[in-house]
Amino acid sequence: MPAFALLFPVEVAIAATAIVHLATNLLKVGLVGRKATAGIVLRFALPAAVMAMIGALLLKKPDSAGSRDQDLPFNGLRTQPALE
Repeated sequence: MPAFALLFPVEVAIAATAIVHLATNLLKVGLVGRKATAGIVLRFALPAAVMAMIGALLLKKPDSAGSRDQDLPFNGLRTQPALE
């Protein structure tokens, strides 16, 4: 994500990173998914999916409470403008 964040707005960088991660995960499932047992999937994949959803909700900006941009740890550190 840091490389994308140098070139794009943070929201776009997060989305682009998610797309790359989704593509690699689909490749992994295609390569080794048939050998996975239900116990392994329940122990690792299910909690990972739940935590990913929680992380995505935490990244969401509040609608009515105002912007949280000033609270982000690296806000304002972008050295070049985003591509448009």
